[in-house]
Amino acid sequence: MVINAIPFSTLGKIHQYVTVNANTAKQRVFYLKIPNSCVGFINRMASNWFDDVKFHFVIDGETVERNIERQLGLMSNPVKIDPPYLVRNYIEITADNGDTVNHNLEVLIDGIAYLKITVMK
Repeated sequence: MVINAIPFSTLGKIHQYVTVNANTAKQRVFYLKIPNSCVGFINRMASNWFDDVKFHFVIDGETVERNIERQLGLMSNPVKIDPPYLVRNYIEITADNGDTVNHNLEVLIDGIAYLKITVMK
């Protein structure tokens, strides 16, 4: 049996960025929807970061990590996620900017999706 891997880059933008205004909470920086017919696995991540900025990482409506106050790898060299995170529906990263200036935030999340297989008896 051959199982075809679908790169996240075919499902949407894996490198997303936005300007988050000063003193703004919960602004979306990254969002990727996984098709209902698939299951996904996040295997690489990267982000930039600034003082007084907190990221919130959500998969399928569940908080994976809150108040992330650090950079994750580099855009040119993302951190390998091992074991990978399982995604059934969507990935979302939001940010709180508690600084007095706007910041250009960027996140890269890469992975593979596979078609769900239904076994019939």
